[in-house]
Amino acid sequence: MTRKRILSVLAVALLLVGGFAFGFVSCLHLKSTTSSALRHQYLLQTGDAPASVRAEVLAALRAFQEGYIRRDPRELDSFMYRLFPENDDILLLGTDADEWVRGYRAVTEFIKT
Repeated sequence: MTRKRILSVLAVALLLVGGFAFGFVSCLHLKSTTSSALRHQYLLQTGDAPASVRAEVLAALRAFQEGYIRRDPRELDSFMYRLFPENDDILLLGTDADEWVRGYRAVTEFIKT
């Protein structure tokens, strides 16, 4: 191999390693831009909803979490009936960017799987 070829290979390898290191450090920085104390303080804020509305929302969220954790197919119909109006337009947002499910039947299938 010629000296020029060796230097070219080393330059490409250095660029690849440098790019990976830059991406890795950037990813770590993006994950930790907000301090945990600030996030905790934000979660302690109750907002301006009346206490009765807040209590109902929290009860519904807890019921959803409990049913979702169980994932008992025998309880799915009662779970859906308690939490979602069958005749209204329902939009469920999952944790992935493409998990948008609309409609009672589609939400039922999403939760079932």
